[in-house]
Amino acid sequence: MSVIHVVAWSFKSAAPETERRAVNDGLAQGKAIAQARTFALGENKSTARANGFTHLYVASFDGRDALAAFQNDPRHAPWGPRLVEAAEQLLVLDLECSASDAPRAGLSGLRHVVAWSFKDGTAEDEKRAVVGGLQRQRDVKPAHSFAAGANIGLSARSLGHTHLHVSTFDDFDGLEEFRSDTVIHAPAGKRMQASAEQITALDVTD
Repeated sequence: MSVIHVVAWSFKSAAPETERRAVNDGLAQGKAIAQARTFALGENKSTARANGFTHLYVASFDGRDALAAFQNDPRHAPWGPRLVEAAEQLLVLDLECSASDAPRAGLSGLRHVVAWSFKDGTAEDEKRAVVGGLQRQRDVKPAHSFAAGANIGLSARSLGHTHLHVSTFDDFDGLEEFRSDTVIHAPAGKRMQASAEQITALDVTD
């Protein structure tokens, strides 16, 4: 199994620009850590439902042990506490999926992340149907990867988000082509939105 690790944040207004740059540059060193199969960090390019998040990184790993090794690597470990100190809000999500649904090693482009929680009272059957419908989007072109499921809760900083999906495209044109699909994407997306209590959308390129 693979793990996709998503961290999104915005900085406190009082955080100096020098510290913002240092944190972003420090976290960007994650790209050079061997356990990260893929790594994308930058500004959140989402134009809707960004919910104030201005930056994020999305990384994929060959399982939880590889993620733990990444987090303990001396090139990465010092920056977590500094991010916590400088961040106004901080979201951390982890999605476990098959290796074929995660971005393949070396794959670059646009990472599209949608995180959500279900409304209180949503039946378990409906939750499974929503996630199953989203998972079928792996067959919609031109997505290079598509994974969907529950946040596995490796961090307490989920901000109430219980599920997410992560997909990869060459660019925003590819994402828009994907969104134009009316057979699989549109029904799945509408069903998810109808049952969602909150939705956060995040986009980053590498």
